[in-house]
Amino acid sequence: MASCEADLRLDKVHQGLLREIENAQQNLPMNVEEVTEAFERHARIIALLVRSLEAMLRLEKQKNQEQQKTSDPQTRTALLAGIEKRLDELADQQVATTFDFSRTLPRFTIPSHSLFFGITGLVSKAMIGPSSWQLGTADGLNRFGSDLAISMGTMVNGPADPPSVYWSPTPLVLTPKGGAFRSGELKLDMFYLTLPIPSL
Repeated sequence: MASCEADLRLDKVHQGLLREIENAQQNLPMNVEEVTEAFERHARIIALLVRSLEAMLRLEKQKNQEQQKTSDPQTRTALLAGIEKRLDELADQQVATTFDFSRTLPRFTIPSHSLFFGITGLVSKAMIGPSSWQLGTADGLNRFGSDLAISMGTMVNGPADPPSVYWSPTPLVLTPKGGAFRSGELKLDMFYLTLPIPSL
């Protein structure tokens, strides 16, 4: 009876963690700093999932030992199939926390009707996943930097040549190359001029 209750508790924990990952995926933040925090949280959840799976397997093993002393090939095959299925689910969840496509950065948006001079940046924490990356806008993904290094200390110096007027809000776009972003930290500064409207 105690073993059955423990199974139910573990299963509830396991399913709750899976739901937590699904909810996080649906609400994945858009800016780099929050994405990094989300990845770290996903990593912690996945570690908890693995621990809960190990505990479930130990309970399953104890239950099998109590039920029968000799090895049952059919039971072993079914158990291994269940383990493989759960590990595949975990692998799918982990892959889903990364992105290998261009992502806009709403926090860094060039204002409408502004004269844009350029952008500078610094990789303050090494990027894990891609072999390089680029920075630009939707109509020019490498406008401010291409084939940029992923190591800490990498600098971005992307002047607009020539300075350009942006007539509508234009967010920056970050694109990985050769792999998906998994972690890292990037600091950015934008330089632009907007004209003040006269007061009444």
